[in-house]
Amino acid sequence: MASAPQKPKRDFSLLDRRLIVILLVVFVQIVGAAMVLPILPLYAERQFGMSPQAITLLITSFFAAQFVAGPFIGRLSDRYGRIPVLLVSQIGTVISFLMLGFAPNVAVLFFARILDGITGGNIIVAQAYVTDITPREQRTTALGYIFAAFGVGFIIGPAIGGILASTFTYQTPYLIAATAAAIVVLLTWLMLEETHTAEKRAEASQRHDAPMTVGGVLANLPLISILSVTFAAQFAFSLLQSTFALFGAAVYFADTPERA
Repeated sequence: MASAPQKPKRDFSLLDRRLIVILLVVFVQIVGAAMVLPILPLYAERQFGMSPQAITLLITSFFAAQFVAGPFIGRLSDRYGRIPVLLVSQIGTVISFLMLGFAPNVAVLFFARILDGITGGNIIVAQAYVTDITPREQRTTALGYIFAAFGVGFIIGPAIGGILASTFTYQTPYLIAATAAAIVVLLTWLMLEETHTAEKRAEASQRHDAPMTVGGVLANLPLISILSVTFAAQFAFSLLQSTFALFGAAVYFADTPERA
């Protein structure tokens, strides 16, 4: 008896339109976010008179909101689809950057950072989208391209933000970042189609009806190891991110005139 013909393997290609668009989405989003990171402490200190302690709380507010909202963002994308969640998170980023650029007081700064943290699930959903469109044997390669786009964006973004802030005003990078995020919204809306079908959403909904408990997480040693390493790396990065701009301005650039 002849065996059933095997389905041909689908080759992963960098020329896949959806992959190119999602990589561009991630790159533009990260460039915009990275533009504002180096100047936020200086912006808060010089424009609003915030103390270093208050500035670290401002930066913490974003990550605290992201910590709370992150798991829900992933579950929402499983239940309602990738594109709706991508669009909502991107629109939240646009609003957040505009609020930062036009903030009249410290309360608005905090609200803007918290809003961006709550809606900032772009990378999580982008990874899920790439997982949907790539065959299993090519998935690691595809996700590697996502992190490459992430890394290049983080290299370019701070330099662009610093140049804009030193050439114009502290508000300029936020407005440019808002424009970049708005472009990402249009790219997502016009050029990406939904990959998480109704059948997949139904399966995901059934899985989430019995979520993993805290005890289940603690009993999963490989997961705990990955989370611990990630926590240590992000802890070190966050310490540098929240204080280095103030340290550099005070120690290495004390004679540089302040930008209005």
